[in-house]
Amino acid sequence: PPGSTFKLVTAVAAMKDGVAQRNTVIESKGAIFVPSEYDPNYRQVFPDWSVLGRLNMVSALANSSNVYFYYLGGGFEPEHFTGLGNERLAAYARQFGYGAPTGIDLPNEATGVIPDEAWKLQRRGERWVKGDTYNMTIGQGYVLATPLQVANFTNALANGGRLVRPRLVKEIGD
Repeated sequence: PPGSTFKLVTAVAAMKDGVAQRNTVIESKGAIFVPSEYDPNYRQVFPDWSVLGRLNMVSALANSSNVYFYYLGGGFEPEHFTGLGNERLAAYARQFGYGAPTGIDLPNEATGVIPDEAWKLQRRGERWVKGDTYNMTIGQGYVLATPLQVANFTNALANGGRLVRPRLVKEIGD
């Protein structure tokens, strides 16, 4: 799992789709509690690493707030905050090169996994639930990435959005 490095994917996707902007404020009270889809009497806890208070996009990234990104990706119905949802988040992640080989000139490159509803049903025999989306937004759960995919995405952020095919060898000479 790429972990918190994946929060950048969630941030960019949320801004591109108008779910949030740089100045969108969300309060982290240390966790969110979500009614279970299987038992409405049970509330599942999705923790932050601390009570971080009111955060905008920049401070949420700087503090690596899980709660902030749970909202962006999965939404939070008690506060009428609509997130991206897993399908849109998965689509953005794939556009950024996750879930596919980078094409580097090395054999047997791993692809990673960007899960969606169809993937989970096929691989796990289970339907997708809100908790899967929350975990995905912070680069956990079923999300898998290679270090090269993370580096390639980070490079694309730095260069204005262009994904490049990494190369190990420029040329072979005599």
